Amino acid sequence: MATKQAPFEHPVENAKPMKTKGSATPKDKLIGKRIKDLRIRKGLTQSDLAKNLNVTFQQLQKYEQGTNRISATNLFDLAQSLSVPLNYFYQDIDSAFVISDNEQSAFGYASKDELNTLNRLFQSIQSASKRKKILEYLKKEAKTA
Repeated sequence: MATKQAPFEHPVENAKPMKTKGSATPKDKLIGKRIKDLRIRKGLTQSDLAKNLNVTFQQLQKYEQGTNRISATNLFDLAQSLSVPLNYFYQDIDSAFVISDNEQSAFGYASKDELNTLNRLFQSIQSASKRKKILEYLKKEAKTA
């Protein structure tokens, strides 16, 4: 007869990291940092937390470093294991990736001031045919860039 397991507990001998498509992103790295910071604050080792999640400590280490993406299921289980709401890992995540106008210029992107000026000037053109020609020109330039 099979024994019942408590929710969110898994047998360690079946530990397999879940594969996800795509590379880890800067947001994955931020989530990983939050996992690590929270684990340390809770006084857990990587091995302890990995055991709770049914992954190897090496896999947890990759999550913490942002090398591997963590699946939604594992993140949910992790939040449960660490007694935090799931949104803890996502709080203010977008504001962590806002870049300044100087950084935008350095990366070749238009600054907010440039975009606002472009929008204001474009809106001030009363001729629909001229606005259409400008849009066609911008589309053409964007394809050759």
